[in-house]
Amino acid sequence: MFFALFAGMVSAVLPWWFTLVLFSPPLIIAAGSRWPLLAMLITMLFVFGVLPLGGPRFVDVIVMSFVFFMIAVYWRQIPEVFARYRRMWVFLGLLMLWTGLMVVYAHFYRRNQMAWIYEEAMSLAYWLVLIPAALIAYNEKTATWALRLLILMSVILSLLSITQALTGMRLSLSSNARVEAMDAISGGVEGISRSFVPGIVLVMFSFLTALANLLRRSGLTAVWVVVLLATAGALYVSFGRAVWAAMGVGTLLVAILSGREALKRFALVGLPLIVLAACLIWIVKPDVITGIVTRILSVRTEGAGLSSSLGWRMAENHFARLSILSNPFIGIGPGGEYKPRLIDWRAFSAQTHYIHNGYFFIMLKIGLIGFILYMMNYLHIMWRCMREWRLPEVNTSSRIALLAVMLLTLLLNFTQPEFMTGSTIICFAVLAPCILTSRPKLAV
Repeated sequence: MFFALFAGMVSAVLPWWFTLVLFSPPLIIAAGSRWPLLAMLITMLFVFGVLPLGGPRFVDVIVMSFVFFMIAVYWRQIPEVFARYRRMWVFLGLLMLWTGLMVVYAHFYRRNQMAWIYEEAMSLAYWLVLIPAALIAYNEKTATWALRLLILMSVILSLLSITQALTGMRLSLSSNARVEAMDAISGGVEGISRSFVPGIVLVMFSFLTALANLLRRSGLTAVWVVVLLATAGALYVSFGRAVWAAMGVGTLLVAILSGREALKRFALVGLPLIVLAACLIWIVKPDVITGIVTRILSVRTEGAGLSSSLGWRMAENHFARLSILSNPFIGIGPGGEYKPRLIDWRAFSAQTHYIHNGYFFIMLKIGLIGFILYMMNYLHIMWRCMREWRLPEVNTSSRIALLAVMLLTLLLNFTQPEFMTGSTIICFAVLAPCILTSRPKLAV
């Protein structure tokens, strides 16, 4: 009664979204004590912008509340879980320790703006979700259900993105989501909208998981076809040339890793079906194929200046190299500015401290030492999947998909800073423990 009275009084004087976010952490904590998997999924929905939020800082409060409360609830299981993934915690601990030292360095020595320090350091702190995810997914049945629900979440995100593209309305509440007309973009096509929602890494993972299961004939064919079509639609409407290229490589990679029979099946059935689908789409709605071709060929016109995507990135990389060479080992600290404001573009107010190249981003902000620690943490997860994916008792399809997505993300970081994106980091932090625990007898 007291809680209801307090909530009613707060609702009368504060905006509804602030009230909702104010009570989100205690509600997630309450749910986590009884249904930890539900708390983890709700936290991810807040990060992806599917649930209402009051801003990125409120989401950070929710994420950190989830992390520390789950550690408090499962503290008795920590020694056992830590023993299972011993090296993972070493790499994670070193990365978090170095990030903390860089925050102190950036604030007290470099005098970087605190808001920018917080923004960039908090993105790295999302790797802490590895701990509660490992505690929750330590049970095989829970890990399997987590994988199923994560794939369902990716379908929801895909449908959300497709709906945005069809209606032109922004439905995701995340600050990183966007919907824009393609005729306003270099290489765009009139009448086609570009739609992007956070969690594209989860969508890519589900697409490749569905593909691997279909190629390996793992069962549930109708379900995997639905997942494949929904996620493929979301990847298309993103109109990201790097994403398209990565998924083309990922499709071939999954076919190769799935075994010789799967590769033959892909060559004899998959490729003809792709060509047939492209022909049917060309007949029914030629604007789709025209949009894809135009968007790909627009690379030839890139690089003319700051008005182009490639030209802007080349300018960023130029200033980044100069700054890295002047501060090679510890960088300029989180939130540090590495270049002047090149154009009066208020819509991109972060242009002096933001860079699209993920590798330069990390080397700029936490130096070569931090970059090495980050890559040790990242590559160790890949190594676990690579080392164990051929064992008969593991969930092969999902491991192949995670391995492929992590390899593809290494390519994506040349054009977009996935290494410093909270939604990408939380996807890997949750997927890795679930996949390393699940078994085929329970897995989808």
